[in-house]
Amino acid sequence: MTDNAHSTSYPDQKALVLHVSMQYGEPMASEAINRNFHNIMAHGIYEGFECVLAGGLNVTIAGTGEQHTLAAKHDNVTLTVHAQHPSTVAISIGQHVLVVDSFYQFGVQTKQTEATAEIEAAEYKLVTLDAVLPHHIILAEFDVPGGTTTLTESMMDTTVRTEGRMDIAGHVKQHNPHAQYERVDNAATNEDIDVESVEAKHIKLPQFWRGIQKYVLEKLWLSLAAKICPVGVPLPWPTDIAPAGFGIMKGQSFSRSFTETLKAYPSGVFPDMRGLAIVGKTNSEVILAYEAGQVKKHGHAGSSVSSTNLGSKNTNTTGNHVHALNAGKSDFGGLVGAGGSAYYQSAGNTVANGNHFHSVSIGSHAHSVAIAMFGATKNTINNRKFNWIVRLA
Repeated sequence: MTDNAHSTSYPDQKALVLHVSMQYGEPMASEAINRNFHNIMAHGIYEGFECVLAGGLNVTIAGTGEQHTLAAKHDNVTLTVHAQHPSTVAISIGQHVLVVDSFYQFGVQTKQTEATAEIEAAEYKLVTLDAVLPHHIILAEFDVPGGTTTLTESMMDTTVRTEGRMDIAGHVKQHNPHAQYERVDNAATNEDIDVESVEAKHIKLPQFWRGIQKYVLEKLWLSLAAKICPVGVPLPWPTDIAPAGFGIMKGQSFSRSFTETLKAYPSGVFPDMRGLAIVGKTNSEVILAYEAGQVKKHGHAGSSVSSTNLGSKNTNTTGNHVHALNAGKSDFGGLVGAGGSAYYQSAGNTVANGNHFHSVSIGSHAHSVAIAMFGATKNTINNRKFNWIVRLA
């Protein structure tokens, strides 16, 4: 670059509303500098350049006091533009687009390098929709009905802004602007795992294993287990301490928070299964009904007690005999004569009737039979004792 390319009337750079990275004729400038970020920085706004309604039909740009930076891509160069001061633009009736228009051409000076130049290095322009050029940076679109005297938010659309790929302001304001890097204060906690947090956090091994326990074992495995063995099925268990997540069925109540278990036992109370076996119900029986043990009606083969009628029986024929009579006296006083007495004394035997028998009636009768007690207090089979347990879920 020759000396005559430099500006002879160099403007106050800080006084410019918009300032471009480099312009032809600027001290130490060259086109190579403007090519530095070409195709590296994306075309668009990187920070700031907010549009705020300023009363009437006016809009203020870059009045927030923040940094305001954009990159405008031209054919062979990419210009960075900074807003150094706020500026107010009047919006016309109808549909228009508010843009930042920037300029660079080798050998052509602008007002940024020559105070007498006629070309702005960058400026705000209000153009129609069909006049937007590829190097323009769109700040907002306006649709102002005829007769409007004061702009409203509904007339301004900032969602069409040409955003760069690096939102610096938004990046700085983010809670975690570098999600790819681990932050000490952004590690998942046990509580995050337990409440199923959806926040983007890195996870350390203790929380990783906790997550495996909670989701793989409790959710994945238990859901599979429920298909293999549904919640509510009694299972035999060989100790007096139930495993984690199970309860021994002793007639006790359980928490209604175990909703799946509650579906099987709606009363919230386990049946007391101590000393009981499980028997399939018939169609007429009630599910979970208790039935006390009974002995089936039965007999003992070959055993009987009957009655019989023995009728009358005769004694044997014998007994031809007499009985002796002793001697005695009889007083016949008064029969012999007055003042006298007499007696009569005799001895002898009874008359013999010969041999004879007697008939005895025995009749019908039976005998009582006592059967001795045998066996245990209840019917049992050969068995081994387990506890019945059921899963709580």
